[in-house]
Amino acid sequence: MPRGWSAAYPEEDEPLLCRIDAYAQPVLNPIEQVRGYREYLLSFNRALDRIPNSLAGVAFLHNATKFQIAGLRNVQENQYGRMYTGEQRGASLGFLRSRLAAKPGAQVADVLLDAEVRPAGQRPLWMGKAIGPRDGPQPPP
Repeated sequence: MPRGWSAAYPEEDEPLLCRIDAYAQPVLNPIEQVRGYREYLLSFNRALDRIPNSLAGVAFLHNATKFQIAGLRNVQENQYGRMYTGEQRGASLGFLRSRLAAKPGAQVADVLLDAEVRPAGQRPLWMGKAIGPRDGPQPPP
């Protein structure tokens, strides 16, 4: 996700896309971005095969207020993709606490790191559009 989102609004006629001042072209709604990252991780890390519902997706737009991104909430949120703003910090921490174990997770992290990895291939087209090129936004071809 672009850094420093402070305001965004849905793209007309395409609610999965949105516009932010930093880019000339629309980008993927943050809720859909985190859903996609989750699916991408599930697709190549075999440790998650038996427990796919253990992986959640959260976008935290710390520079934004609920008012500044209200239109983005037209995309349905669930445990696989949800979004919080800076003023919702407490709620975002509550969500994280509900998902993370109270005990240290080094063993679980090792399982993820040591898991058999499927070939990931190229990143999906949507992901490239969501995060943009490595040098920053470029005009479309």
